[in-house]
Amino acid sequence: MSSEERQHGHGRTNSYSRHIGSSNGLARLRHVVMDRDVPVAEEVPDDASRFSLEHDAPLVQDWIPEEESVDDVFAFAPPSVRVSHLPQPSSQNVVTEPWELGRVSSFDIPRDETETLDEDMDQDLSQYQEAEHTELLSLDRKNFDQDSWNAPWSAASSSINGRWSKVHSTSDGVSHSDFKVTPQQRTGYASASKHQEGITPINHHDFHNGLHRSESAGMFNDVPSTVHSIAEDSVRNQYSAEPWHDTPFRLEDGDGIPLHEFGKRDPTAEPHDQYANPDPRIDPEEDSPYPEVRASVSNTDDPTMPAVTIRMWAIALLLSCIGGAINTFLTLRYPSPTLSPVVLQLIAYFIGKFFAWGLPIDEYILPNWLGGGRFTLNPGAFNIKEHALISIMIGCTISQAYAINFLLVAELPHYYDSSVKDVFQFIFTICSQIIGYGIAGFIVPFLVNPADMVWPQTLLTSTILNTLHAEEEPSNGGISRIRWFAYTLFGTFFYTFIPTYFFQALSQMCWTCWIAKDNIKLNITNGIYGMGLTSITLDWSQVAYLGSPLVMPWWTEMNMFTGFVLLMWIVAPILYFGDVKSFAYFPFNSSHAFDKTGQRYTVTHVVEPNTYQFDETAYNEYSPVFLPTTFVISYFTGFMTISAILVHSVLNHGDDFLRCIGRKPRAPDDVHARLMRSYKKVPTWWYQWLVVICLIAILVVLAYVDFEIEPVTVLLALVIPAVYALPSGYVYALSGQMIGTNVIADLVAGYILSGHPRAFLLFKTLTVQTLLSCLNYAGNMKIGHYMKVPPRAVFAVQVVGSIVVAGVQVGVKKLMVALVPDLCSPGQKNRLTCQSTDVYFTSSMLWGVIGPRNMFASGAYNEIVWGLLLGFCLPILVWLVKRRYPNSWVRLVSVPVITVTAQALPASTSINFTAFFLVAFVFQYYLKKYHFRWWSKYNFVTANALDAGVIISELLLFFVIQLPSNNNWELSWWGNTVMQYTADAQQKPLRVVPPEGL
Repeated sequence: MSSEERQHGHGRTNSYSRHIGSSNGLARLRHVVMDRDVPVAEEVPDDASRFSLEHDAPLVQDWIPEEESVDDVFAFAPPSVRVSHLPQPSSQNVVTEPWELGRVSSFDIPRDETETLDEDMDQDLSQYQEAEHTELLSLDRKNFDQDSWNAPWSAASSSINGRWSKVHSTSDGVSHSDFKVTPQQRTGYASASKHQEGITPINHHDFHNGLHRSESAGMFNDVPSTVHSIAEDSVRNQYSAEPWHDTPFRLEDGDGIPLHEFGKRDPTAEPHDQYANPDPRIDPEEDSPYPEVRASVSNTDDPTMPAVTIRMWAIALLLSCIGGAINTFLTLRYPSPTLSPVVLQLIAYFIGKFFAWGLPIDEYILPNWLGGGRFTLNPGAFNIKEHALISIMIGCTISQAYAINFLLVAELPHYYDSSVKDVFQFIFTICSQIIGYGIAGFIVPFLVNPADMVWPQTLLTSTILNTLHAEEEPSNGGISRIRWFAYTLFGTFFYTFIPTYFFQALSQMCWTCWIAKDNIKLNITNGIYGMGLTSITLDWSQVAYLGSPLVMPWWTEMNMFTGFVLLMWIVAPILYFGDVKSFAYFPFNSSHAFDKTGQRYTVTHVVEPNTYQFDETAYNEYSPVFLPTTFVISYFTGFMTISAILVHSVLNHGDDFLRCIGRKPRAPDDVHARLMRSYKKVPTWWYQWLVVICLIAILVVLAYVDFEIEPVTVLLALVIPAVYALPSGYVYALSGQMIGTNVIADLVAGYILSGHPRAFLLFKTLTVQTLLSCLNYAGNMKIGHYMKVPPRAVFAVQVVGSIVVAGVQVGVKKLMVALVPDLCSPGQKNRLTCQSTDVYFTSSMLWGVIGPRNMFASGAYNEIVWGLLLGFCLPILVWLVKRRYPNSWVRLVSVPVITVTAQALPASTSINFTAFFLVAFVFQYYLKKYHFRWWSKYNFVTANALDAGVIISELLLFFVIQLPSNNNWELSWWGNTVMQYTADAQQKPLRVVPPEGL
């Protein structure tokens, strides 16, 4: 047949190849053990381009008679087949290097000769069974069109001995074990689970259901692992006919996948879904193209593993309610730490293990009037999918609901002193939390399924889960992940007491400021609250203030630091020392607004006491608003971000959007996306009804309160996050930087709701919280995607958890209001001063009362709005340069990431950026580039351990020392006071305001 005929599909042929010891040995086991009762012609798809038969080279040499050559092995091929030259195997019985095993012979077989091939291969297989060592024959699917293949592979029958593999987790990432078994020993399972003398898996690890991957896929550029065989007679000599059951090396529930499950597909899968792979394990060697994902995520799955269990719901709801309640209380107090999800994930692990040990394993039957279903409190070992669902619920509920600030500002006497009904408090808080989940349903296909949507922050969760559920001994040198995690956690726990309590100067080190504490210029250029040129910190909570530097990609961290250098070290000094807009009369870096005397702006002086309407006369008599340098830069870059993220997404992700909606060919799904086809997707109508129900509920309860907001304004508050959900999601999924809608909410609501501060706050709450919930939902769906958890279960735990915990947080808020009469007052004796709530109130007064018209349109800072135009133009300029020089460093520039970084400036300090970048350089650049094995094994484990150790130490210090003593048990010595008396700590301005004011 000519090549032209093949190209045009005439006279189709199938290409077969026989591998005598592949380069990866038997770790390349594919799909089904070859059986003589299953003819090849029936199993070969019409448009398969190549199949192969694989053998283990040392064993092949054993069964080839001395009088035959290797070419004689292919005697069963039809006469028309031309067999390529096959190198003779080595005469030595020991092969020391795995890559020496690769010997391949391939040949074309016309379609009309496949029946002859079937008969000859059946005879050939019979000869193999008579060999002293039973050999592995497997079909190896390579390079065929998955779009047109959906014929299920049948399981092997008992007529041929086989070799079965168990993919399982290891402490340094991944592993894959193969066992030689007889038909009697298989007993309907595809894997064995425990060691026994005389039976040696390839890597000498225990088996657990954690991070699954073949060993050769575990590390970047690894040499494929050697696979050792287990002779059938060695098993038979050691044990009886069925050793798995008669010895401690027996199979147990959950140790493997029953053979009858291999070919199952989702019965509800759409007919057009041609990508579905009936084997849930896919290809043990296939993995994500991204090293971050390979280092922390499994590339295999066991669909039979239970995920939605009674104990999962019990643990998840218990810890979520506790975490949400604690953080609601801690947010009201200043200073105080914040409970981190990783701490509750660790607690959940031990509770789950205890439940698996202590709960009864009996099965119970519900009465007929309840459906007559069966359930058990203890389905077996506490597994990684249960833990993943618990972690997802904890992650979406642990932070205080944004609506709590709105409720406090609305009802407390020294704020707006409004009467807010309980039904409104509960329903509005719940609906504002979960309405974003409904919007997120429409962006999940764009942000979760594609492989390039990595979601760096989700890798922390997948790493801690796989570390806890992968308990093997170390391989390739070094200690195991779990031991490294424990050592780092305990070391961080004990060390954190030093900069937090015993030697607090280590947290904010500026030796030049300590020496020249009254030199204002030096303190501004070198201090913590200034430019920070000589400042450093040895406190991890300061280093990770912007997020963990071990998690975000290096290109993201470079963009962040570039934004910091441009704005904090170049633009800000020019504006400040040049006294532009009277900046030199106020602190260099501050998040407060000031009046003409240099004092903090008192917003209540410019509003009417009872109506909270803007009083222009009082405003002119008191003072215009003066903003410090970094405050203005923050708002300017905020306006840039509003437009930049939209333009950036259209230019850089337009093709991704078109592919997802079917206007362009879709990129092939990666292994994780194909594994997830085993599970039902969340129906679109679930998301639609969630949005409709929440919207109706919000409009109904708003009719019972007098917040002066129209239904159309509520709709606008939801349209804004819906528009920004996908652009913000693209940036968040790739960079780990969340771009919120705070600035655009302030701007829009400030114009349309000026003079109505409570309506302004309600608008802002809906706009900000909806996008936040939307992106968090998508991120949690990515965790479920990585952990191979059913999407419907991920949806359920987030919705149920948010509803329950939102109610708990409202209850905690009501309890605190009832028990603490002066809650959120500046001088509250227990330091329950509600810093975040106070900032929220000030924002409502500035934007909702004074309004952007007075601040920007004709005020001193009207240039800020030009950030919208600059944000529109810069991404276009960068995109054009990328098109002209696609391989230059400009391809790594992200305007939204640069601009959103500056928005953290007023609240953060210079050391948060400099220390962040230094640590990022060490881990995400140096170690990743020059010590990739170490980075791949320990980087994300280290990030989790550092975060967990710090928060546990801070919580212990807070509840044992600071809270009981009301922060009076402080150690007063030089190491804790030296930084308090500098001009930097006191934030002294460069110039002094004259007595008559500005």
